[in-house]
Amino acid sequence: MTPLACNHRYSCNEVMDAARDQHPWFGVEQEFYLMNADTNWPLGWPTNGYPEPLTAPHAFYYGAVGAGKQFGRDVMEAHLRACLYAGVNIWGETSEGQPSQWEYQIHFPMNRWVPVKAYVWGMT
Repeated sequence: MTPLACNHRYSCNEVMDAARDQHPWFGVEQEFYLMNADTNWPLGWPTNGYPEPLTAPHAFYYGAVGAGKQFGRDVMEAHLRACLYAGVNIWGETSEGQPSQWEYQIHFPMNRWVPVKAYVWGMT
């Protein structure tokens, strides 16, 4: 049987098998925005507006720190701790190119469920 052209897992498996003695692994990321449940707009963005400066270099927000550049750190820290407590494999989390845009790495089936519980903070 020949795998479908869109099945990249097959070719990935071949590469991983060929290097088995080197114990390879790779990372997969899940990127998302934290949304305000009341406004249905990204957390920290002006209501029906866009963050300033809209034309800022990617580095202005990427990996940013500080309340004026990144929003939802408390949710992400709770997500990380909940995953670790539950034994869910997670490597890390990173703020991305826009306010309230985040990513985390590894073991998606279970830790995708954890952010859904962010409604505790009024976010989805």
